[in-house]
Amino acid sequence: MAGGSTPSVRPTPRSDVSPLHHSAPTHVERSAVRPPGNRVDVSEYLDPGEGQPLLELTTGRRSMDDPLALGIVSAAEARTLVDLFHQHLNPPLALLDPTYHTLAFMHETSYALLTAVIAASAKFFHGPEVYRLLLDHAQVLINRAVAEGHCEIGMIQCLMVLSHFKETRDRTAWIKIGMALRFAYQNGLHKALQEVDGPQGEDARAQLNLERTWFCLNCFDSTYSNLFLLPITIPSHERGDVDKWAHNHLELGPASDLRLACSVEFLKNCAQLHALKVNPTTKAYRAVILPQLLSEVDRHLDKWFTGRLSRLAEHEETSLKISQFSQGLTVRMMLIDDDIDTALHLAQGLALGSTVVGWVELIATHGNFLYCQDTTSVHLARLVVFFHNLFRRFTSAQQSLVVDLMKRLNTACLSVPNMGTEGAPAFVARLIQRVLRSLSTRSMVPSRAASPSLAQPELSEAVMTGLDEFLATITAPELSTGDGQYW
Repeated sequence: MAGGSTPSVRPTPRSDVSPLHHSAPTHVERSAVRPPGNRVDVSEYLDPGEGQPLLELTTGRRSMDDPLALGIVSAAEARTLVDLFHQHLNPPLALLDPTYHTLAFMHETSYALLTAVIAASAKFFHGPEVYRLLLDHAQVLINRAVAEGHCEIGMIQCLMVLSHFKETRDRTAWIKIGMALRFAYQNGLHKALQEVDGPQGEDARAQLNLERTWFCLNCFDSTYSNLFLLPITIPSHERGDVDKWAHNHLELGPASDLRLACSVEFLKNCAQLHALKVNPTTKAYRAVILPQLLSEVDRHLDKWFTGRLSRLAEHEETSLKISQFSQGLTVRMMLIDDDIDTALHLAQGLALGSTVVGWVELIATHGNFLYCQDTTSVHLARLVVFFHNLFRRFTSAQQSLVVDLMKRLNTACLSVPNMGTEGAPAFVARLIQRVLRSLSTRSMVPSRAASPSLAQPELSEAVMTGLDEFLATITAPELSTGDGQYW
């Protein structure tokens, strides 16, 4: 209190063996020489400090933090799960380098990242009990890092892995990405990009790891901000030249670095579309800016999807196409809503939708649809909403094509093995079936399942019979009370 005596409780010096002594600033010396009668200067406790260079920062080692020492999984199981993560889960995430992020490396440098990686892998390739134990352990490590102010690169990547491969009803992704952003800024990750022709020396992969994490974090920030129509945190000038970065180390980095470069470059287009959604604009303004934005999207797609991504597997490039081509569909919906070249954009949107459905079928055939997460669900739901909302504007022949495309998309979603009712494709399948039932004029009993608001369009008689026959052949989807919350 003001005018009171010197506090009798002094900060306790930390032991040299404390896991925080590498990352937490020490204030004991200042407090020990504070003159009697002075107030405590709390600013020194609020300053997060500069932090040590990320290439030199190491974590404190606690056996209780080690998922292997705890016996959650054996070393052999962990090795298999890490290999499966790099084979199936990391390519679309584009966060880790399989050559660099080995089991031995992660076990030596970051228990948090190791736990997140094997947890994400266990979600798809191990039993639910092990997955839940690993997920709970990862949360313990996150809570401890926040409480102790410890923010190393592995913890940042841990938060990103858990956010991407979260459970469908988990609503903490936005918070986890916010924490990762704070950790990244405190450690100067936004300054990690080096202006060099290519990575040099023994620390080349370590430096690329920092830069790759920052670029990937840009994508996370933009993606979730666009989904929730919330402000984007990272300004565009802090992204750097990602195209140059990716092509400077083609022989050193994983092929997914090109996928990451394509995604980061596309953020400019996403930001423009985000601004149109959150800011009030006039129809006259949109009549000018939307065609320009559509042209920019098309130029980006022409640049990247005409051979530049040839190092990616076909199904990996295809999954990237789905996410980026859907932006063009959104722009066309906005143009149609404003009655700007409606017939043209209806036809182009329908053609694009047909192409996307073919891509989904390719991914499903390859077996990778199971690993698609919430963002893919949003892109596919955007296509379903496009079909439904504009159904009455299509010709009879186009309506027949729309119904056929949604039936094919439904089949692709239901073909995913071991999906259950909580997989992202399952939510899309339930939405599609609800939409198809709403299109059928013979459906007299409305479904009570929660879903996006759906009007009741009219369906041509020529299409109605075939649709009703199809609906009679499928079982009603298992209704989920959480579908409304999910969407």
